[in-house]
Amino acid sequence: MLRGLSLRWRIALALFALQLALCAAILFFTLRQHLASQVELWERSDRYFVTLLSDLGRVALLTTDYTELQAFVAETTSSRKFTDMVLVDLAGRIVASKNLNRIGSTFEPDTSKLAKGQRIVDISAGSHKLGTLALTLSDDALHASFRDAYRRGAMIAAGGIILIALSAYWFGHLLSHRLERLAETADRISLGDNEARATIEGQDEIARVGRAVNTMLDRLTDNLSALRLAHDRLTLPTEAMNEGFAIWDANDRLVLSNSRFRRFFRDVSPAATALRFTELLDRHIRPLLALDDEAYAAWREARLACRRKGGVCQFHFLDGRCIEISESRMEDGGTVGIYTDITDAVARKAALNHSEARLRTIMGSVTEAIVTFDERGLIDSANPAAERLFQTTGLMLCGRTMAELLTCDDEETCQMPRLLTGANGQSIEATGNRPDGSRFPLELTINRASLEGKGYYIAALRDLTRQKEAQAVILHQATHDPLTGLPNRTLFNERLGEILKHAQRCGELVAVGFLDLDRFKAINDSLGHAMGDALLVQLGERLRQSVRDEDTVARMGGDEFIMILRGLRKPHDATIPARKILASLQTPMSLDGHELRVTASLGISLYPIDAENRDTLLRHADMALYWAKSQGRNTFRLYDAALHSDTAERVRLESDLRRAVDDAELGLVYQPQVEVGSGRVVGFEALMRWTHPERGQVPPDQFIGLAEDCGMIGQLGTFLLDRTTTDLRGWQHRDFVPDRLAINISPLQIRRGDLVGQIRRFLDTSRLQPEQLELELTETALLEADRRSQRTIHALHRLGVSLALDDFGTGFSSLSNLQRFPVQRVKIDRSFIRNMPNRSRDATLAKAIIGLAHGLGMRVVAEGVESTEQLDMLHEFGCDEWQGFLKSRPIPATAVPDLCLTAA
Repeated sequence: MLRGLSLRWRIALALFALQLALCAAILFFTLRQHLASQVELWERSDRYFVTLLSDLGRVALLTTDYTELQAFVAETTSSRKFTDMVLVDLAGRIVASKNLNRIGSTFEPDTSKLAKGQRIVDISAGSHKLGTLALTLSDDALHASFRDAYRRGAMIAAGGIILIALSAYWFGHLLSHRLERLAETADRISLGDNEARATIEGQDEIARVGRAVNTMLDRLTDNLSALRLAHDRLTLPTEAMNEGFAIWDANDRLVLSNSRFRRFFRDVSPAATALRFTELLDRHIRPLLALDDEAYAAWREARLACRRKGGVCQFHFLDGRCIEISESRMEDGGTVGIYTDITDAVARKAALNHSEARLRTIMGSVTEAIVTFDERGLIDSANPAAERLFQTTGLMLCGRTMAELLTCDDEETCQMPRLLTGANGQSIEATGNRPDGSRFPLELTINRASLEGKGYYIAALRDLTRQKEAQAVILHQATHDPLTGLPNRTLFNERLGEILKHAQRCGELVAVGFLDLDRFKAINDSLGHAMGDALLVQLGERLRQSVRDEDTVARMGGDEFIMILRGLRKPHDATIPARKILASLQTPMSLDGHELRVTASLGISLYPIDAENRDTLLRHADMALYWAKSQGRNTFRLYDAALHSDTAERVRLESDLRRAVDDAELGLVYQPQVEVGSGRVVGFEALMRWTHPERGQVPPDQFIGLAEDCGMIGQLGTFLLDRTTTDLRGWQHRDFVPDRLAINISPLQIRRGDLVGQIRRFLDTSRLQPEQLELELTETALLEADRRSQRTIHALHRLGVSLALDDFGTGFSSLSNLQRFPVQRVKIDRSFIRNMPNRSRDATLAKAIIGLAHGLGMRVVAEGVESTEQLDMLHEFGCDEWQGFLKSRPIPATAVPDLCLTAA
């Protein structure tokens, strides 16, 4: 039949038949394949969907954040045909559900629905179960799709038969092309290309399948993106950390870690999510430690103990790294670990500790106290020297302020603004305050430094206690007498100057008193210097107690004391303390078991009555002192202007005496010495006389003392020896030589110069035998004799000359001197001889002296005999010799030989 048709129709018919059969077959197989593919895609979509929900559920259970899961369920509810979905945690509590009302309730699975598409999936992380996902799927849509596909397939087959002839070729080409594109899309999808899409247009099943696949792929991509985003939100922050981060589950398996953690242990793989903690220690950490088996076992045990408790621990790697681990336990039994590389920090801390230790060693060895403080004055460190200085600990000092430790005379000086302003290395003196309330002087030096842009201050403190004590001792030694502790001349002058200025402002009277012990030299020499010093100490104490506290008693030297009596209202007020001072000396001094009575003379001058300046005031007080001495001692005198005339007279007399030596106004006279009983002249005493051209005869008691005071006694002694030598030569020319020639010697001649040499030269020049020369010494000369004077006296005795003690009885009459010195003759003073006839006491004393001298093997000469009654008494007492006006007044040298010849 086909042979009768044209080829076109034949082709068309053949094509039609072929296409019809093919169309039928294709339609059948296509629909079948399509349905099978759709079922497979449906089931795969279900698996993806279940997997997606499981991942979302895992993320939600790990983070306990179910917001994204609920949002996903809400978005897919309208497009995905499932009837129910619940997410259950390990406690069986529903944490997410399609039905929001079920959230929080207990999940009870319905076994009757398991055959109707219900799926229950366990959600776990590694081997650790997190929860359960229960999902109920519906296949009604699939069956509806099948029915619709068969219906549409029939309609397509009917229409296709009509259109096959017209569009066989085009239909076959279109059909094969679309199926190929769909197949390619399916292949790409099967290879995991989530970006593959089936671009098939139309409304047929292939297009719908393509669009359905595209829709499913889009939603799957979105869900994977959301899941990836959730995962990144959890992991990316840990990647940004400088520390290693790891999460371990309750079974100590690694759940999550960042790259920093893996780099710490180098060979830990990024995929090692199920790594057990003990495996990490044994496999990855042990090779990094320089420990043997025993040491590693101990370290491992300590590491596990630290992990169980949670906390911080450190360990060192073989390569020098130091890792610090901070671990916290989670509620589910898991552990979160933070791993920090503290190698640099440990090195810095070690360096800092070394630097601090070195600094502490240096500061500890510094003897000077050092504290540091901030701009508020708060102390933050103190060295051991500062602790010793303030007698407390560094902890007690830290936190206190510098103002609490210091006290200044000027309160503002120790305030923080002034201290900080003066932080330029300058030293200030302040008073340190100790916790026990004691204070001490210190020197403070503050320097400023900058630390982290802020002011930092370093204070060096030095204890000035010893220095101040030394200064006080030095000042006391410089201003006080070392023996009595009284102020010396320097301090006295300073005080007097200040007191006079005050008196000038206030209109007060001030008295200055000079006090001098009477005959202290004799006491000092007779009892010894130690006793003399003890006497001065007691005297200073009595003087100090005799005046008020505001008055001043000073020692000028030797036995001279000077006083300042202030606050007087009238001149008579000065006599009250003067009498009190002299009265305090009436009580005997107790010296080493001995009682000694002393007296003193006191001279007083007043400001501004007697003088208005210090030097004049002192000079007038000195003049008043000598006036008191001249009045018999043991008294006081106020300065009188009349003393000026006496002083001027003394100065004129001194000038005249100096001129008299040069102008031959001085001369010698000789008074004979007569033996009692026989009346024979046995010697002469040479007496010096001064014939003044205007004054006439000047008594010896006026110019001899003056010569001693002004230093001329040596000249007078030389003059006496020279004139005596001349007179002796004149007598020798007349064949006369006295049996004994007596010459008076001053104590100053004994203490000064070469008296022995002078006497030796005198004997040689005068050709007088030593035994013919007698030197008369006063008791004062013996009492005041020091070692040099004693050697001189003994040397004169060895020279062969005789020694006589003149004016015996008028001084201290020390019997010890009669034993210590080689005295051959004692002369009784005229004051005892003159009153012997009328005063039995004087007669008794004269008799006692004579008896004493004879008992010591000495001869006695009585001076000033003027009556036969006196001479008879002396003869009765057994006196050896006498001299006086009864025999002859002193005669010139030319009359001496004649007197002797007449007496013979």
